Amino acid sequence: MRRLIGVVGVVALVAVALWWWLSRSEPRIPETAASAPVTERPAAAAVAPAPAVAVRQPSNELPRPAPRPPDVPPPPSVKQGFETQAQQRHGPVDKRGNPGPRAAAEMEMVSYAFETLDDDIDECLAEWRKTSSDAPPEVMLGFEIDKDGLQRSWVDADGGVPFGVRTCFANAVYGLDWSHIVDQPAMLTNRFNLADGGR
Repeated sequence: MRRLIGVVGVVALVAVALWWWLSRSEPRIPETAASAPVTERPAAAAVAPAPAVAVRQPSNELPRPAPRPPDVPPPPSVKQGFETQAQQRHGPVDKRGNPGPRAAAEMEMVSYAFETLDDDIDECLAEWRKTSSDAPPEVMLGFEIDKDGLQRSWVDADGGVPFGVRTCFANAVYGLDWSHIVDQPAMLTNRFNLADGGR
């Protein structure tokens, strides 16, 4: 019996020693860390959308005139003016990939439009040369047209073109009705030369 009590006592002593040793080896959390409030992680900053890339416009684009008042007659139609002309003209080169079956007639009407502009553009060039000795004797104008008419026009020039001169060009170019000339959008250029009165 004493032997059994002794064995139980030894087992109890080993158990107490093992518990004491394990309790000392557990990591302790510092009170400051344990008592610190848990903060939420800040939300990721919203990424601002990239600004839209502005489409670069030609610096010498012609200003579009103000809308025509209702009591002012409409501008002359390029198409109607062409149809009243009996003579044949050499049209500009058509660079569209698939211009359609009316390509020849369209280019003839465009050529007529350029001839119609000759005198007005010449006057603009003459006034420009009066105010500036550096004014060129000729100018290249660009046109974007579709079935609804002229969408925009610009001066193809290396240097800046005075606003007054661009306004003069604009009044001439937008003074024509370019609608119903082409079935598909087209970009055209034409050189106007003061020295020889047009192209």
